[in-house]
Amino acid sequence: MAMSRDKSVKLAQLYSRVDWLGKYSASLGMRLGEADAQVSFLEEQNRALELEPAWANGERDAQRALIEQKAQEPESHAAALRENMESLEARAAELQLKDAAIMALTDAFVQKDVLLEEQRSALEEREASMSSLLQ
Repeated sequence: MAMSRDKSVKLAQLYSRVDWLGKYSASLGMRLGEADAQVSFLEEQNRALELEPAWANGERDAQRALIEQKAQEPESHAAALRENMESLEARAAELQLKDAAIMALTDAFVQKDVLLEEQRSALEEREASMSSLLQ
């Protein structure tokens, strides 16, 4: 019974974490939108630099590298979030299987207890019957 409660608490914690991860995913989506806006702005600046003399090419290349790095950050965060979600889903499925196994074992134990009680009662009746025969 305590194990089932522990599993329920653990499952509730996992669902809470999944909820948090969902909110975090939404936050990352917003950050990705901001990064896209920043990329658009920096691309516009990049076009202006291409019109400048050749010495500006080095600066443009550095800005492009920074843009790419910043654009990849939300993507890597989103990939990590997807991995975490998949891991949590796998853990939740595992917990459901364990919970089902616990329920099955609990039912088996209850049935065995009932059977043992019936056997004990039958044995007591036999002892009482034999005792009355011996007297």
